[in-house]
Amino acid sequence: MENTNSNMHKNDNSYVLSALSYLSIFFAPVILPLFVWILADEPTSGHGKKALGNHIMTWISFCVGRGIFIFSKGVFDKPFDHQLLIFVIALIIAIVFFLIALILYILNINRGIKILLKK
Repeated sequence: MENTNSNMHKNDNSYVLSALSYLSIFFAPVILPLFVWILADEPTSGHGKKALGNHIMTWISFCVGRGIFIFSKGVFDKPFDHQLLIFVIALIIAIVFFLIALILYILNINRGIKILLKK
């Protein structure tokens, strides 16, 4: 199995395409990495696959965090026992998921820049 870091790409376009797979989180989060994974040659398609996984996990974390945050706000609509406790726990879980999404977002940017700098 070939090490993708040591002899990474055959030409400059592969570097750019690999970096764009990660940096597409700004403009085409799932679509571009999917196309790169399906259509590009190795090791560029490997970067597309990793970027696709990162983008999907970022969106899932963000949506789960947002759903839990909406649930925590909805707790106050119906009075019941331990309402404040459930609100605080849901808010903490939402913040954790938002932080996971932010870390994955920054990780994508970091990987894209690292690939461009290896050029």
